[in-house]
Amino acid sequence: MVRCLFFVICVLAFRKGIMGEIIAFIDRRKAR
Repeated sequence: MVRCLFFVICVLAFRKGIMGEIIAFIDRRKAR
């Protein structure tokens, strides 16, 4: 049940484009 909920949250995050922000955040850390 918890895993299903986590999966749904991940899908919603992808749809909202949050992954793009996370990738940008990782790029910032790499630039340091």
